[in-house]
Amino acid sequence: MKRKIKLSVETFLKLFEIVEDGYSFETALRKLDLNYNSKELRYKYHMYLEHGIDILIPHASRPKYSRKLKDKVAHISFFSCLLDRVQFIF
Repeated sequence: MKRKIKLSVETFLKLFEIVEDGYSFETALRKLDLNYNSKELRYKYHMYLEHGIDILIPHASRPKYSRKLKDKVAHISFFSCLLDRVQFIF
């Protein structure tokens, strides 16, 4: 399985500048000697035009929850479901 290559915001902007000069997405990638999917670049470019530079800035990863917290949530969920069934019977 291939890893997804991450490009910096500056690299994306250089690529977009080349594309805006009239070159294709494939040619822009070749000019900068990058091994990146041209379809993904095209998608990023259109998102950049629609939403601005914020779309290129990587977001923080999702928060990591401790095992203790996950167990507590599962425990509460289980007993909540169990209480609902008991109330249904009576």
